Parts: sequence; structure tokens; C-alpha cells
Amino acid sequence: MIAIDPGAQGAIIFDTRDGIEVVRMPMTTRGKKRVLDEDDMIEIVMAARCEGNLICALEDVGVHMAGNNAQSSATFAYTCGMTYGILRACGVGVKLVPPKTWQSWLGIKPGGPKDVRKRAIKAEVQRRFPDVKVINDTADALGIYAYAKGVW
Repeated sequence: MIAIDPGAQGAIIFDTRDGIEVVRMPMTTRGKKRVLDEDDMIEIVMAARCEGNLICALEDVGVHMAGNNAQSSATFAYTCGMTYGILRACGVGVKLVPPKTWQSWLGIKPGGPKDVRKRAIKAEVQRRFPDVKVINDTADALGIYAYAKGVW
């Protein structure tokens, strides 16, 4: 199982023979923009695939987040699209998971103040994965992973 929060501050989680691997989204700078490092993403996906992971729970977050300007939305859409394309090109199936779906499954009430929700997600995934150091950038991906493992 692979789970991905595709934002620039997101992460990739995947099963290994020894447990789970937690990797932050591979980003690079092009000009003044932070964008997905496609080569690193391919390496990560192929490493996950070599561990036998043939399906990915990819957060279905849309392409525009309220408050972002057009440039940020375009960069985010690019990252989401490239992530999906790389997964499929590497032979990994993709199931899109809306944030409300995995958050509700974890017992987190979607909506409300973002900082309160993020703290609740972080606390819940830390409880579920006590041997993993959960940080803000990895919490959502771990939540998606927990949901996918629990439901699929």
C-alpha cells in the first residue's frame, strides 16, 4: 500500500518488509517556484513498487485551495497531475480519497479551524503509529495510509 498527500508539505507512506517508509514529497526549486522533483518521485514510487506495493491511496484534494493565487494553484495542480501520472506509468493503481472520507474514518470532524483539525489528525496518527515520529508534513499521509489499510 502506498498513501500520498500530494501537497508541497505532504508525504508518501508505503509498506516495506520491515514496516512502513515515510518520505516527504520530493520538491525542488525551478526559478522562483517549488515544484515536484519528478526524477526523485519516480525513484520513490519504483522503490515502493519493488516492495510489492501495487495500489496507491492518493488524496483527492482538487487543484485550487481557497486563499491561493493562480500561480500557487497551477503549481499544486501540476504536482497532483504529475504524481498521478508517475504512479500510473510505474504500474501502480490509484484510488482517489477525499479528505473528508479519511478524516471521518479516523474520527476527525472535517471542517472547523484548520489548526485544530491538523492537531487532532497529528495526535490520532501518532496514537496509531507510536513508533513513527509524526510531524505536520507527514500526518495527513499517515492518516490516508491508516484509512486505506483499514478499509481496503
